[in-house]
Amino acid sequence: MQRDAPCGDGPPGASSRVWVCAAVLLAAAAFAAHARNALRFEELGAFAQYDLLFDTDPNIRLRWFADGWWNAGSWEHALAGPLVHWPIKALGRLASIAGLTADEAALRARMALLAVPLVSALRVPLLLSILRRFGATPLRASAAAVADQTAFATLAFACQPDHFALTSAATLAAFAVWTAPGARSAWRESAVGAALAGITVTNLLPFAAGVAFGDRAAGRPWGRTILRG
Repeated sequence: MQRDAPCGDGPPGASSRVWVCAAVLLAAAAFAAHARNALRFEELGAFAQYDLLFDTDPNIRLRWFADGWWNAGSWEHALAGPLVHWPIKALGRLASIAGLTADEAALRARMALLAVPLVSALRVPLLLSILRRFGATPLRASAAAVADQTAFATLAFACQPDHFALTSAATLAAFAVWTAPGARSAWRESAVGAALAGITVTNLLPFAAGVAFGDRAAGRPWGRTILRG
């Protein structure tokens, strides 16, 4: 079924090449900045502590990401570790098989440290794609992305190995799915919703609210919206 009010693809004068260049350059700059902060904090020993900032435990989260270990009782963040660890484990194994590293564990630890800066940087293309659909120019969308990446919350959490930045990126991914032109994709919505709930279980509530409001905006009755949820 097609959307009742599909979002646009931005101003007609802005070419896709401009948007791609803006996304790549800003994302690269964001990753470089957040990665530098992460490496500096690790050098200072900050990530060896508990309760670093807002109850973040980077010492535990780094073990989640690098080695696949996570607290069996932490059902609130059941997928926060695996969603990061599985790609890291695959890349580490491939690098080891290809002879690119002699210490796979050390490589996984380094990738674990840089995983959150990378995820935070990927918010840039997500945000640009959303703003483009709502008619923003590349300049204004880029300014919004810069403001987002330099906000205090982003600077505080985009370098810390924890679940906060993962939630932020997954939330933007949800908005990207909801604003995508064309037919609604139930499996995409389900995948994003599962990822959000897996990162932090309470994320399911705002996600369900977003789906419900989207259905109501499309003119669906509450009965169908509740059944679809």
